[in-house]
Amino acid sequence: MKKILLIIDFSKNNNGIIKIAGNLAEKHSAEIILLNVIDLPNSIFRKSFFSVFLFKQEISLEENFIKLNLLKKQFVSEFQIHVSTEIETGNKLKIVTDMQQKYQVDLVIMGITSKTHMLSKDFLADKKIISSVPCPVLTVPYGFQKSEFYNLLYPVRQVLGALYKYDYAKLFFLDKKAKIHFLGLENQEKENFHTSLNTNLLHLQIEAQKDQFLHPTYSYEKTINPSVNILQHINVMKSDLAVINTIKNNNSKDAANNSFVENLLLKEQIPLLFVNSHTIKKHLGTERYLSKLAHF
Repeated sequence: MKKILLIIDFSKNNNGIIKIAGNLAEKHSAEIILLNVIDLPNSIFRKSFFSVFLFKQEISLEENFIKLNLLKKQFVSEFQIHVSTEIETGNKLKIVTDMQQKYQVDLVIMGITSKTHMLSKDFLADKKIISSVPCPVLTVPYGFQKSEFYNLLYPVRQVLGALYKYDYAKLFFLDKKAKIHFLGLENQEKENFHTSLNTNLLHLQIEAQKDQFLHPTYSYEKTINPSVNILQHINVMKSDLAVINTIKNNNSKDAANNSFVENLLLKEQIPLLFVNSHTIKKHLGTERYLSKLAHF
């Protein structure tokens, strides 16, 4: 991991996000790009309103530019890392996607307001970022205080590439005494998955033992709503990070994946690392991607 894109919203409590990003960047000698997005309104009906908006926008740009530079100084003083800043106005999804490509970002970190309205503009944009950006996305609830992860939950669903996303999850294991639990989730409406699920869980447990995890464990459950099972296990096991495998969402036909991500974000209490099929393809290369995923 060489570059981290950290999305900053100055109207929220960013303290936890800053510590998490700083620790990760310092551990991996990565650069942090601080990004502040000032969103444009969907529509402007009158020129007078437009003029007022432009005036306020200029003020926001100036204020946020000062805040970004102060935050940059804070990072440099607290962590041994390189930090750059970007401030943009416009569509959040497009800006984040463009920045990821411009800097070849390896990880996007952004804050999430849980218990928000699922039709709010910010929530819809964040959900699209998770499904569209070709790199892992770490969502952190605003106000979250922990900066390192010791109790990890790794759900394994019937989604291509779950086994290979473990490599990305390892980047967040800041302490070798961390615990990890692999949760196999079998769709009770589908058959012939139990054997391959057990095989994958055993393989993951072996890999975790090699990586010196503290007593890696696994279990499996039948489910019709995996987000419910994941949220229950987070509470019961007191997890402080969950690694979520999802898929690229090009159209509306994947209603199940949309609902899965929505349910997790709306009730998010701990950081969630979303790793999608974009990332695995980029990591393995197209030929290896197709051959490896054929087994799942």
